[in-house]
Amino acid sequence: MTYTVPAGTYGDYSTAFIQAYIDQKIADVVGLAPATLDTLGELADALGDDPAYFSTIAAQVTELNTDVSDIVTALGVVENDQDFGAFTAATLTDTTNLKAVLEAFASAYETTKGNLESADTGLSNRLDVLETDPTTAAAVAAVQSDVDQNELDSDAADNALSGRLDTLEVDPTTQSAVDAKLNIANPAATGDLTVDTEARLEFDGNITKLHNDLRGTRIDIGNNITVYPAAADGRFEIEGGLYIRLTDLEEHNNDASAAAAGIVVGGVYYDNNGSLKIRRT
Repeated sequence: MTYTVPAGTYGDYSTAFIQAYIDQKIADVVGLAPATLDTLGELADALGDDPAYFSTIAAQVTELNTDVSDIVTALGVVENDQDFGAFTAATLTDTTNLKAVLEAFASAYETTKGNLESADTGLSNRLDVLETDPTTAAAVAAVQSDVDQNELDSDAADNALSGRLDTLEVDPTTQSAVDAKLNIANPAATGDLTVDTEARLEFDGNITKLHNDLRGTRIDIGNNITVYPAAADGRFEIEGGLYIRLTDLEEHNNDASAAAAGIVVGGVYYDNNGSLKIRRT
């Protein structure tokens, strides 16, 4: 609708001019909008009062496209074996075509279901025939007989082995042979454990002895660690550093003071200068 503004100027304050001017501006805003959409309130109602109307519509379109794509994928498996005509992803967006495809899918499903039921019935009948066939029954019985015989043979072998183990356990000769090698009865082990032909580990009470029979050397490990060299001039050698904690030793100025304190000949102590000493006399 177009309004004609009466002649006048912005300095014209007449009622007719002002009213006509306002009507013209409103008409410019409304344009050719229908009467049901010519106000902001009507436009808001039409958009569902959704300030993000276009984002909402875009999301719905995306969801619809996804649903159509899923239907096309689902029908693709059946489409390889059934003739649905020239239906493509593009034509599936049309409601009529989509309905036709779904109806064809339902028909194909019923056909496939019928074929499966027929196959199941045929297989069941064949099994019934096999069950009553004397040749089949004889073959099954023979296999079952072999299984039963194998179970009996296995049980007999197990019983024989178990009986043999029981005999060995109570045989004093067997026990003596085991004890001669190494008595491993809880809580302690006694006897000799031979590592090879030239070395052995001996358990003697609360002392563990490591022998090198080839060299004639031995190390005893108990409350103390004692090294026995192979000859009188043998040495006790330590590769690397030797650390002695002075706090574990006693301080004495000479052998006499050390002897008075009970340190044996050959015992180690240190003097007031912090030097290590070995009692000689």
